[in-house]
Amino acid sequence: MSTLSELELRLYIPPQSQTSLSNAVNQLPGHLIHLQAKYFDTPERDLAKRSIAIRIRREDQQWVQTLKAPGSHAIEQLELNHPLNTPELDLELYKNQPIYDLLKPLQATLQIRFETDVQRRIAYLQTHTGLVELAHDTGFIRAGAHQTSISEVEFELKEGDISAVLDSGLQWLTQHQLALEFRSKAERGDRLARSSSHSQEVTTRVSKGTSDTRTPSHTPPHKQALQIIEQLARSSLQQIQSDDPKALYPHTPEIEQQLIRLQTLLANTKDLSAVTNQSDQALIERVLKQLEQLKESDTHQTNTADTHSTHNMQSLVVSTEFQGWMLSLFARLLTQHAGSNLS
Repeated sequence: MSTLSELELRLYIPPQSQTSLSNAVNQLPGHLIHLQAKYFDTPERDLAKRSIAIRIRREDQQWVQTLKAPGSHAIEQLELNHPLNTPELDLELYKNQPIYDLLKPLQATLQIRFETDVQRRIAYLQTHTGLVELAHDTGFIRAGAHQTSISEVEFELKEGDISAVLDSGLQWLTQHQLALEFRSKAERGDRLARSSSHSQEVTTRVSKGTSDTRTPSHTPPHKQALQIIEQLARSSLQQIQSDDPKALYPHTPEIEQQLIRLQTLLANTKDLSAVTNQSDQALIERVLKQLEQLKESDTHQTNTADTHSTHNMQSLVVSTEFQGWMLSLFARLLTQHAGSNLS
């Protein structure tokens, strides 16, 4: 068994960036691995509701059972790995872990909820602050008759400081016009499985498509800011991937609200002054103004114009300036308070 706290940043690869990203990764020394996984949960989603995932994955010729649970912030998670001789779920592997008391009563109702099939190219990036594993994933998630594609790149810290992951991610985001992706494959698969079963239940973790993105008032300011950025990135990615011109700006109100909340928090919190500057406020003001202009231009537009406006909205939130700013601010907040209790 291996137990570790995993630090991993994930970036979405838009269609227009896939060739550039693939060419860059293929120029690095590395290797390919075929990953086929089955994810388990109860019909009531007892694990997903707690942001816990259990999978059995074939990694070339080796089967591995993995349990993942949330860490103290969006790019940290607890991971327990157990090699298996056969692809059979074994909860007894956790009998000496605190989580066993939660899992054992669910054993009779755990079932395969969705599957993933991924071609992964692995390379390594040596920075001045640490060693980072780069994993370029392409493939799909399947739940019943529903399927969605995977196109992402992950940066996982293998040794050194968390800044190695954040700096590497920012560099690749900027060079290849990528977007922040805080959704795990498990989260995306759970959403797909609910779509497949026609469930309308709302996910429970921070801002997974919900309109109520408030955080408790007792949450430390730096963690509030980190959570708002995560929410903002999620809403932006949903807007980027929207392909229905009749549902123009489905996530614009969320994006506006999150930007205003972040703007207010940064302006009124002295503890955050060391990691923020006037350019942060200037960018927020500029994006809010652009959002307002786009909404005004949509008044009494035709469906053709709607499609054009949707494209403009997507171009705004996928822009390297906006995505790079979110990651830069997230990195500054996280590294500044690395010694703080973020939980």
